[in-house]
Amino acid sequence: VRLTAPEMAIAPWIMDAPLNHEHLPRVEAAMARWPEAWDGFQRFVTTFWPVSHVGQGGRGCTSGHAVRDARRIVYVTVDDVEGCREGLLHEWGHLRLEAMGVDLETHDGWLLANDPAERYVSPVRKDVLRPMSAVIHGFYAWALMGTGDVIAAEHGAEREVVDFLRTNVAKIEEGLLTLDRHARWTVAGAPFGAELLRCGRELAARMWRIVPESRDAVYARHREWVEAQPVSGSPLYGTAK
Repeated sequence: VRLTAPEMAIAPWIMDAPLNHEHLPRVEAAMARWPEAWDGFQRFVTTFWPVSHVGQGGRGCTSGHAVRDARRIVYVTVDDVEGCREGLLHEWGHLRLEAMGVDLETHDGWLLANDPAERYVSPVRKDVLRPMSAVIHGFYAWALMGTGDVIAAEHGAEREVVDFLRTNVAKIEEGLLTLDRHARWTVAGAPFGAELLRCGRELAARMWRIVPESRDAVYARHREWVEAQPVSGSPLYGTAK
């Protein structure tokens, strides 16, 4: 991975971070907790652009990705170490799916058979109905982040990641239901789809072992969030396509 600041237009509240930012060694150490993912990230992503929020910091991150002249570029804010690690895994996931012919709004038919015109309730974005390819993108990116957070908790960083785990375990389980019920895989895509479900179920179980609240409490909070969204459906509550 080449550390650089490429010329790309992003949000006005984002600025370049120093290439020697004090958090970068800690981000690398956080990524290295999951050696297989860190190795895969370094082999696949060509350029990491560290950025920072203007006048703010706080938990989480802002991130994005692009492909420019065969360069696979990921930018992530480095203000929060674990948030930056989540953002790197998240954008790596999007780039991997795009390389396999699954874009957000459409796909090339190699892995997925759903018509891009079909719309479903996304487990992670509820301002608009999404094609199945976007549902897969959301689930896959969140599952990579969630796996990284579980590993972080298992390595002593539970305090830093427990909020993400309690907020997102229901989203992972919702995504599993939607994929299981509605994703139609090709012959080539069926093994990928089966493994996605298997890993997702294993991830959800690992998340629940760390989340301190009861399932009822977590789902009550999640349902409040769902019902406050513009697209307020969820297969968890019998209100989704």
